[in-house]
Amino acid sequence: MMMTFAGGITGFLWSLVMILGMALPVILVIWALLAIGERATGRKTGGTAPQEILKTRLAKGEISLDDFQRIRGQIT
Repeated sequence: MMMTFAGGITGFLWSLVMILGMALPVILVIWALLAIGERATGRKTGGTAPQEILKTRLAKGEISLDDFQRIRGQIT
């Protein structure tokens, strides 16, 4: 008498499903802890540094070179 594995899903696919089933909760817990930590400290990741904003404004012509140098001296 022949028996099939769960309606035709092979052992490889079951191992993939089990790995994903174990990894997904771990990833969600790590993500939640990072989100809670970020909220508690009030820090936002991925923000633009003031010097980068200043360089961008100079490149766009929004400020003059004199303004750039004056402001750069104030923020450093």
